[in-house]
Amino acid sequence: MKKVLVVSLLFIVSFLIRVFFWIFGFSSHLNWVIYDVGSYIDSGRELITSLIKGNDQVIKSMLFHPLLGFYATGLFSISLGGLIDKYSAGLLSPILFSSLMCLFVFLIGERIGGFKMGFIAWLLASFDPYSIQFSTTFLDMPATFFSTLFMYLLMKYISSTSLKGFVLLGIVAGLAFSSKHIVIPLIGLLILLHVKKIKNCLIIVLVAILSYLFVNFPKFLSLENVKLMIHANVKGGGIGIPAIIYGPIEIGKLYTYPWYILTYLGLGYTGIGVAPYLLPVIGFILLSYQRLSKKNIINSEIYPMLIEWCAVSLLPLIFLPRNYWIPLSKFPGMNVESDVLVKFFFPYYYTITMPSIAILVAYLMGKAYVDYSYKVGRKNILAQRIFEFIVTIFLMLSPFALAANIIYPFWDFIFTLVINIGKQLPSIKRMAVDSLIICLTILITSIQFTLYINKRRKIR
Repeated sequence: MKKVLVVSLLFIVSFLIRVFFWIFGFSSHLNWVIYDVGSYIDSGRELITSLIKGNDQVIKSMLFHPLLGFYATGLFSISLGGLIDKYSAGLLSPILFSSLMCLFVFLIGERIGGFKMGFIAWLLASFDPYSIQFSTTFLDMPATFFSTLFMYLLMKYISSTSLKGFVLLGIVAGLAFSSKHIVIPLIGLLILLHVKKIKNCLIIVLVAILSYLFVNFPKFLSLENVKLMIHANVKGGGIGIPAIIYGPIEIGKLYTYPWYILTYLGLGYTGIGVAPYLLPVIGFILLSYQRLSKKNIINSEIYPMLIEWCAVSLLPLIFLPRNYWIPLSKFPGMNVESDVLVKFFFPYYYTITMPSIAILVAYLMGKAYVDYSYKVGRKNILAQRIFEFIVTIFLMLSPFALAANIIYPFWDFIFTLVINIGKQLPSIKRMAVDSLIICLTILITSIQFTLYINKRRKIR
């Protein structure tokens, strides 16, 4: 009974803080940006009403994303629209998923290291300004919640022989895929890394596919829809060559590679009206302290698992096919002829990293007093080193991202300078060269420091 009360209270607090910011409007005093409220809520309402009437034509305008987030948003907006305005009602959907995500962050932390670690992780996930701001993402928040729930269930059933557990994992995976496709590689890697028996892997994958087809069945009512869905994902950057590799080639500016690499490694969540993402900064400070101090000891059971989870949360973002910049003429809804580059990569994509980073930070923060009871097997050393490199460089870049979000949004501005490197005007050319040198310096220094502190790890 006590556990139920604690869990209920944690959920209520996470929920109310988000309602305070977004339903009662406190976020307006902070100038935080909110994305696509009208588009997603109106589309969700239209989807629900159209399906009730038996009209599936609306699906043709919604083929890029899976449908679960639209279902949830539409249902909240329609059912609660009489009590509050339809847009505030629709916002309660992602806010609910965000609050549930915070709750399962607590449960994962508690399972690993007891109540203290779980509570610290919950505090970090619930009150990080970035987490509060992007509790309003209609697709990313359900995707983040279901991927967090998948991790919780994976820890619970990984040593089990129960068919029920692996079926449940498959259902949750399918719901995550039905929220946003970006979690497919995340959950796929978790399955490959943790589920050892091929039979169990196949059960999870098969049930996930069936769950996805069930939730998104209106999309598969015709072959034409399937073809249009594939086309939409290729055009919209859901399928294709990773932008970290092909982006500068696509825009015809190869000298932007250092900027692109840094952006996809960890500076992609900066911009005007973006709240500071404090979790990576705290993680960077704690990890650096652990490595550079005499207390440089890493628990050989827990640490690899946490680094692994953080890394597989980042990999889909690092290798995302969506290009950061595209010509204005290719931007959805724009019927213009223009070579002007516009932003096509949005800072809320990194919400998927919040649960794993919160747990990692709680682990680093609580090492002194937490008795870690959760056990995992040793992992491949090379893979572990690669995962450590990815996570460490992401954390190391976070102070630059913090400065870009609270002081000046300089990161995109640096890009606008770098692309002018071919200009003949000496003053502009000089600023462009200086900006490119800044990018190269940050990149080289980050890599060197990352390699250095990762060499200083000691295993207990």
